[in-house]
Amino acid sequence: MMVDLRKTVEDTMCTIRKEIISQNERTVELINTVKINNDTREEIRTILKDSKDDVAQVKAEIERKTDIKQRQRTPSEGEISEDVLDFNFEELPSSKSASDTKQTTYESDPKPVEEEVPNSHTNFREDTSFLE
Repeated sequence: MMVDLRKTVEDTMCTIRKEIISQNERTVELINTVKINNDTREEIRTILKDSKDDVAQVKAEIERKTDIKQRQRTPSEGEISEDVLDFNFEELPSSKSASDTKQTTYESDPKPVEEEVPNSHTNFREDTSFLE
């Protein structure tokens, strides 16, 4: 009876050892699979980052080329250039005209009214109303 019990215990211990070895091998396989998955994930992450950078560079290049084309494009007949629309006429320096005629506007009449200015050569006032 003791011998049978001892034999049963040894068989059970041998079976348990085999099962532990098998589970350890399976654990090692799972660890290797996880490492491979992590490496693959990191490669994919790197590829995606590089792709995003490439896409950003291509978009920037397309925008730059489009901007250059817009600047180089000449307006067709009857079309006003955007440069003219953006021009600030208030920044122009004031210049004196060659004529001796002054223009003033009155609140009741928005049209400019020409005033008579003495002619510097003859000191007579010139009437320019017939020109209108």
